[in-house]
Amino acid sequence: DLMDTVGWDLIATATLSESVVVGDYYNTSDPKMAAMIGTTTSSVTSTLAAQSGVFDLPQFSPSATSSLLDNSYEYLHFGRTIASDDATSGRLTGYLKNELEVTYFGMIYVDDAYGGAFQQSTRQWVAARNMTMYSYAVKSGAAKREVDRALTFLQDNKVNYIVGVFYPTQYELIMGQAWLLGMAGEGKLWIFTAAMEPAVAGNSGEGSLDPQSPAAKATPGNMVFHDEGGLPGFPQYDRFLKDWRQISTDADALDYINSKAPPFVVQSLFSNGTVFAFNRTADYFLKNPSFIAAFTYDAVVALGLGACYAQGNLSLVQPVSFNLNNISRMDWNSTFTGASHHTHALASRFSGASGFVSFGPDDSYSRDPNTTYFVISNIREQRLGDGTLSFRKLPTHFLNVTTNEWTSYRNRTFIYPGDATEPPPDLPPPATVLLHLDPVARGICLALSALAMIASLFFLYFTISKREHRIVKASQPEFLILICIGCLLMASTIIPLSMDTKVASERGCDVACQSKFWLISIGFCLAFTALFSKLWRVNRVMKNSHGFKKVKVTPLDVIVPGAILLGCNILVLILWTVMSPLIWELKTLQYDEFGRPKVQIGGCTSHDDGNALAYIGSLLAIDGIAILITLWQAYEARHITTDLSESKYIGLAVVAIFEASFIGVPVIYIVNDQPNAVLFLSSAIIFVSVLAILGFLFGPKYRAYWKKEGLSPSVPHGQYQPGANARRHDSQEVIRLHQEIARLKKELEDAQIGAPETAATIGLTERDARDASS
Repeated sequence: DLMDTVGWDLIATATLSESVVVGDYYNTSDPKMAAMIGTTTSSVTSTLAAQSGVFDLPQFSPSATSSLLDNSYEYLHFGRTIASDDATSGRLTGYLKNELEVTYFGMIYVDDAYGGAFQQSTRQWVAARNMTMYSYAVKSGAAKREVDRALTFLQDNKVNYIVGVFYPTQYELIMGQAWLLGMAGEGKLWIFTAAMEPAVAGNSGEGSLDPQSPAAKATPGNMVFHDEGGLPGFPQYDRFLKDWRQISTDADALDYINSKAPPFVVQSLFSNGTVFAFNRTADYFLKNPSFIAAFTYDAVVALGLGACYAQGNLSLVQPVSFNLNNISRMDWNSTFTGASHHTHALASRFSGASGFVSFGPDDSYSRDPNTTYFVISNIREQRLGDGTLSFRKLPTHFLNVTTNEWTSYRNRTFIYPGDATEPPPDLPPPATVLLHLDPVARGICLALSALAMIASLFFLYFTISKREHRIVKASQPEFLILICIGCLLMASTIIPLSMDTKVASERGCDVACQSKFWLISIGFCLAFTALFSKLWRVNRVMKNSHGFKKVKVTPLDVIVPGAILLGCNILVLILWTVMSPLIWELKTLQYDEFGRPKVQIGGCTSHDDGNALAYIGSLLAIDGIAILITLWQAYEARHITTDLSESKYIGLAVVAIFEASFIGVPVIYIVNDQPNAVLFLSSAIIFVSVLAILGFLFGPKYRAYWKKEGLSPSVPHGQYQPGANARRHDSQEVIRLHQEIARLKKELEDAQIGAPETAATIGLTERDARDASS
């Protein structure tokens, strides 16, 4: 007998109670109910399954998929020939992540046993696969306001993939509002489960909507994902389909089926709400059946085999052949309980309409998901002759039970909403902000670099052009030239510092990352090793003069220590460049709600930060040694009060560099995420360092040169006239110079060393020595 569980589920429950108490097991004309097949929905099935268990009736469903029905304590004799929602949600999430590369999606589900169980199963799979899902429940009779809240919730969370777990009666409202809110159509993909199939295909394979309705506009290109059970072209399904169509020519079969119609009419599963009576004509069986038909056939076979197993006490492990003549008559001794019938039905394994059928694993009441076909169907539209818009589901892919891989069905292509052949992204386009250097800040820093470089070149030109002048020559021009070159390299460091991908290629930025360390390190070391060598030469001359020794110290005699430090610097830089070079890479400062970069900044980094720190530490140590030995030589020369003494100026230069670094470096660390501030502070430190070295070392010499030359342009170079100089100098300075000259003359006389001889030791000409002694 057939019971109406769709339109009259309460009456169906009452009918079940009546059926189990009427009839006679031994009266074939009015037999007592021995088993149930159905129902199609999980919510009704859960009610009947609890009741059938009480009455010791096995119940097998072809389409109730709720995972809650696997509860063997509540549903004692339940079984199903379709996979559970847990299996379906597992395949669905696997398809999304592995095939479509989707890890972020939403779900609208009906708030009942079916929808709730599907949502819970999906949430577990989402957690296991490290995905993200936002879900919202709606009641089966939800009004527009509740549907709008659900859709707005998903819209606020910016999902592009939505899984729809609801019934055909809700389809037009939900999809219509989704279209109006921009949550359906191009750039979105709705994935419907098996419960939604009748809304888009129906039992005839076609469904229709008003072409102008929002729901009709939202429908094309979406997906139906479910356990199909088989497709044309699959051997078992083709055999079933052949027998299905033969019913259309069997009048007796049609009469028998229609005689089992429920006594009540039900509402159509289509969205137009037309009322129809249960009447199966020949045309009905000429069309392809829904997936429920194949699973229903398999449910009948499973219960039949279970009865054979239970009645004959046959093996639960291996299928056997039956002689129907031997088991056609049952007597009291061959009866079996519903529990035994249920157990043996679950143990059956056979080739059915939906493929090879087995149940389990792990004592599950559900179909083994590895023995059934999961199918992806594309919802396509077609206009009928009467102007209506028809929709059909077109299978495009299936999960091969042999290879467990998704396979194209008949080489069909899935067409996504908006006639797209590529799936939409699961997330909205990222709004990444890349922080570039401000053009004004870049310009200011390059101007500082230019000023420092001009100053370096100016004093380099001054040193070379005036190298025979007494003031320049007494200051050892060879080392002054090296100091100018070192400052020039330091000043040019600002150029690679000001580069980013806005003004250079990524490869150019890679080169800039490494070059700035070459320039600053070699330039700094060159300047301070030149200062060290220059001071050491003066100290050696002055110490030997106090010991009444004649000694000649050339630049080559004092350049070796500085050359060793410079060589160590270059060696470290070469090893760094070859073994662990710096590269330009984007660093993320902020992430959006999806964990994607929101604010990024370009910077130099190394694949091995530990090695980079080691190389930087080595360079700092080498340059630190250069500073220390320079300060040591300056300390040794502190008592030299002639114009050859530069210890005071070197000390002032080092103090200026230290102060700039002491303030600037910590601030750079604090504002590390602000490229403009980092660039300006770094450039300022370099600018101050270069000007401190040039200003304190070349400033006094240049000032003295112009004071001397301003006296009388006609006076030859190297001849000093105190009388004329006194007119241009402060009286105290004149007195100091006369006292210095007198002291030097006394030292020369006491040492009995002629002025020309001593002059040779410090690199002065004979004429300059005479001028100094006079």
